Amino acid sequence: MRRSSSALGALALGFVCLGLAASEFSPLATVAKSTWADKHHVGVICDAASDKKEILALSEAMGTGTTITVVDTRDVAEVSEAVATLRAKHVDYVVLMPADPVFHDGGFGSTFLIRDLSGLGIPSVGTTARAVRQGAAFAIGEATGGQLLVSDKLIGHISVLLPDRGTYLGGSK
Repeated sequence: MRRSSSALGALALGFVCLGLAASEFSPLATVAKSTWADKHHVGVICDAASDKKEILALSEAMGTGTTITVVDTRDVAEVSEAVATLRAKHVDYVVLMPADPVFHDGGFGSTFLIRDLSGLGIPSVGTTARAVRQGAAFAIGEATGGQLLVSDKLIGHISVLLPDRGTYLGGSK
């Protein structure tokens, strides 16, 4: 069963007290906000219970003024319903959770997820090269060594401005 929630404030506040860092998603947030300055609604499809720390880190990295809608989904069979929920909520793009049990970058489930999102014109982004190979618009994070990887071709009906290629954001090469 899936559940949708846009109110991560209490969850985020609780995790902030634990001192969790947003470092994994900070480069992604920087690129997304600079490339898509007018897009403020982010979607996430994941196992919310196992990805609490990642959801919080994304929330911290995106900062105030961004709404994050999380659709709690634990099975590939629920992808279409989860994507329909995000479409109904009018998300601007979807961030893949790199450690999600089913919908992680490069995972079987994320292949279907990216395909279904693309068919609706909703881009996805990730933190690993595998996400770009699957059809995500771009990826940047610890797994890319801070290197921005941008898709050579977008699948589906996506019409979106892509970030400049080759941008390097911090960390060690």
